[in-house]
Amino acid sequence: MRFRDDDLTIIDRGAELHGPVGTESMHRAALHEAQTAILNGTVIRVAPDSYGALTQAISAPAAAPPPKAAERLRRSAPWERQAALSAVELLDDTHRLDAFHCGKPALNTWL
Repeated sequence: MRFRDDDLTIIDRGAELHGPVGTESMHRAALHEAQTAILNGTVIRVAPDSYGALTQAISAPAAAPPPKAAERLRRSAPWERQAALSAVELLDDTHRLDAFHCGKPALNTWL
């Protein structure tokens, strides 16, 4: 495949953010597009005597979710919960920094 340079830049940037190298990223994108095209073009064929039962099943109310799923659906989303946050303040000698670890050694050292 041949791509314009600006398209390749975008593809490479997306691959950096998503993980796979450019070729693998292109493979996944092409596969996804092909699957979408196939699914969008799929026709469900039903015998005339079964059509009524199919439309009734599709139109019927959804079954109750399993108990665990129902409990999770009742929970509020994390961003909807009231968090107890303190005001922003400058760090000083009263703050304990020895236990701080953000996953980036350079940032830990900088702090």
